[in-house]
Amino acid sequence: MSTCRNLPGSTGSPDPTRTAGIGAWIRSHPYTVAFLLFAVIMFWRVKRPPLTEFEWVFVNSARNLVEGRGLYLLKVPPFRAYTYPPWMAVMALPFAYIPRASERVVWFLIQIACLTVLWRGSWRLSGGGALEGRGVRVPRSEHLIACLGLACALHYVESDLRQPQTDLVIAALLTGGCLALSRSRTLVGAILFGLAAAMKCTPLLFAPYLALRGHWRAAVLVVAVAVGMNLVPDLVHPPAEGGSWLIAWIHQFLQPMAQPGYLPGRWYSRILDNQSIAGAFTRWASTRLAWQNGEIVAVNRSSTPDAHLLRIMTYSCELTLLALAAYTMRRRWRAAPSNANVSRAPEDMAAEWGAVMALMLLLSPMTSRTHFVVLLLPALCVARRAFEHGDRVARWLIYLTLATAVLEPPVWGHTSVHIAMWCGLSSWGTAFLLAGCLWILWNRSPVADGAQRSVAGWLQAPHILQRRTQAAKAHRETSREP
Repeated sequence: MSTCRNLPGSTGSPDPTRTAGIGAWIRSHPYTVAFLLFAVIMFWRVKRPPLTEFEWVFVNSARNLVEGRGLYLLKVPPFRAYTYPPWMAVMALPFAYIPRASERVVWFLIQIACLTVLWRGSWRLSGGGALEGRGVRVPRSEHLIACLGLACALHYVESDLRQPQTDLVIAALLTGGCLALSRSRTLVGAILFGLAAAMKCTPLLFAPYLALRGHWRAAVLVVAVAVGMNLVPDLVHPPAEGGSWLIAWIHQFLQPMAQPGYLPGRWYSRILDNQSIAGAFTRWASTRLAWQNGEIVAVNRSSTPDAHLLRIMTYSCELTLLALAAYTMRRRWRAAPSNANVSRAPEDMAAEWGAVMALMLLLSPMTSRTHFVVLLLPALCVARRAFEHGDRVARWLIYLTLATAVLEPPVWGHTSVHIAMWCGLSSWGTAFLLAGCLWILWNRSPVADGAQRSVAGWLQAPHILQRRTQAAKAHRETSREP
C-alpha cells in the first residue's frame, strides 16, 4: 500500500532535493550567512537596553524641537547637551511618535541597509569582484583581503550597532558618493557628500577635495546642501529668541574654539573618548595613566597644559597631514596625462577617497569610536595593495592597523580599554591606513601582470605568482560584467 509521503506534493517528509539545495546555497554564500547571523545577534543586543543612545540623544531632541523647548543648552539626563547640527533632530522626527519597539526595529533595519551599502560599495570601489555564489571560483587572495578589511573595521561597526548612532548612515552616504564619482556622476556624489556633512561637519572635507580635482560646482554644491539641510529645522520650529538653529549651533559649539584658553579636543564628552589628533594631544598633555582600585585608569595631571602650545602642536600636525595628502594627490594627477595607467585605475581613486575619509577622522575636533566605520574602504585598499600586488610597505601597514583593531575591544578587560583609548589606538590605526592610501598613490606604477604578487607572494615561486595574479585579474573582470 502506498503512503502519503510517496505522493507528489506530500509534506510527510522533507524533500531531499530541496534540503540539498539549501545546504548548497549556504555553503556557496558564506559571507551572506555570516552577515545574517551577525545581524540577528546584534538585534538581540539592541532590543535589551531600556534606552538607546539614538533615543536619548536624537529622538528626545526631535521632541524638544517640535514642542518648543529648543535644542541647545538643555540639561536633560543622561546626556549633558545636544551637540549635533540641527538637521539631525529633524531627521529623527519620524521616530519621535511611534512605539519604542517599532522605532528600534525600523532604525535597526535602516542601519543594516546602510551597512550593506558600506560593505558592498567599499568592496567594489577597492577593486573586488564576486566573493560567493554557486560555481564562482574565488582566489584565496580575495578572501584574505576581505577578511583583513572587515577585521580592521568590524569592531567599530559592532560598537555603532550596539549603541545605535547615525555613523552607519553617514558612512553609507559617503560610500554612495564615492560610487557616484566612480561613475562620473560628480553632482550626484556632491549631493550625497552634502547630506553626510549636514549630519556631521567632517564630510565637508570632500568639498576642497573636489575643488582640487577641478570640480568647483560640485564643491560648492557640497557646502550648499549641508547648509540648506540645516536650515530646515527653522521651518519646523524656529528659535524663540529669533535667528536660526544653525547660527545658534555655531555660536554654541564652534565659536568657543577660537577663544585663547580653548584646549583642542575638548568637547561635551570625556577626553578619553576623543580619538582625533586634537583629542590625542590634549589627552596626553592633561591626563596620565595611574593605578587605582586595582586597574589602570586615566587621571588628570596636577598642572594645566599650555593651551597656546597645544593649539600650535595640534594645528601644525593637522596642516602637515593635509599638505602631504594634497601634494601626493596632485603629484599623481600631474603624472596621469603622460601615462594612462597612472592614477586612472579604480584602486587609485578608491585610495584617494579612503585618504579623505581617514583625514576626516583625524582632523575632526571630536571623533568617537563609532565614527571609525568609514575605515572599511581604506582598509580594503591597503589590504589589496599588500596581498594582490605584493607591496611589503602596505603589508606592514595593514598588519599594524589590524593590531590596533585587535587590542582595542573590551574583551581584554577595562584596563586594556583604558590603555588603548589613552594611547589612541584608533587614531594610530587610522594614521596607518592614511599612510597606506598615500603610499598607494605615491608608489603607484604600471607593472606587468606577471610581476604582481598575490597572497603570500613573497613565499611563492615566480610561475605560481603569475598564474595566481592572472586568475585574480580574470575573476575581477568577469564579476564586473553585467
